[in-house]
Amino acid sequence: MGQNELQTGLDQRGKVSRDHAGEDVRVNTVCRNECDTPMLRMGFAVRALDPNTAVADLDGSVPLGRVARPEDIADVVLLLASDAARCAARLSK
Repeated sequence: MGQNELQTGLDQRGKVSRDHAGEDVRVNTVCRNECDTPMLRMGFAVRALDPNTAVADLDGSVPLGRVARPEDIADVVLLLASDAARCAARLSK
């Protein structure tokens, strides 16, 4: 998927969110980069890279100091799906 298609999809979700906000409908999108999963590590190994070293290198390129872990993504999704996020709107652009 190209950048234009991605942006179009996100714009449409934003429109749905605005159009139905008064009906207590929330539309959220979680966009993440690399996530430290077995699949990511296998991809490094297939390219003859040491997975631990490759992930450590990725960690150094992320402002938070590490790439996401699956539980990080799950926590965000759980938060956004909960009533605790009932007023969360347009958190990123």
